[in-house]
Formats: sequence, structure tokens, C-alpha cells
Amino acid sequence: MKTTKQTIFWTIIFFIILTVLTIDEKAFIDGLNQYGFPFRFYIYGYCKSPECLEYYGLRIFNLFADIFIIATVVYFTTLLNKKLFERRT
Repeated sequence: MKTTKQTIFWTIIFFIILTVLTIDEKAFIDGLNQYGFPFRFYIYGYCKSPECLEYYGLRIFNLFADIFIIATVVYFTTLLNKKLFERRT
């Protein structure tokens, strides 16, 4: 249970940090703001043409893929860390 709580906590922290560090705020330059790492899960801009509007909005699959990737890395890192420190004590 402790591993699960640690995984959830660190997944939230790393998700927020990676999202903030990889924000593309370029709406005034090329018309798009993009959020998400490694997949862009939210895209917004000021372009009103139909070609642009098909790319806008929240992409649930990409959001869940980002969370899943981060959670997987955090989970295996937590397990590895737990095994390494249990052997030493």
C-alpha cells in the first residue's frame, strides 16, 4: 500500500512539473498553445479557420498516455529504490 501511495503522489508531482516545463505558449507567434509531455494532450490557439479548429481541444487518449507513462516510470523506480535500500539495511 505504501508503494501505491508513493506512486500516486510522485506521478502527480512529476506530471505537473513536466507539463509546466514543456508548455509551448506560442499563440501570438504561430497561433498555438500546446500542453503535455511526451504527447500533446491540450492544444489551443487563436486561429479560427476550420483547418486549425480540428487540432484544438483536449485529447483524452494523449492525457491518459502521459499519465500512464509517468506512473509506470515512477512505479518501477519506487520498486527499484525499495529493493536497493532493503538489501543495505
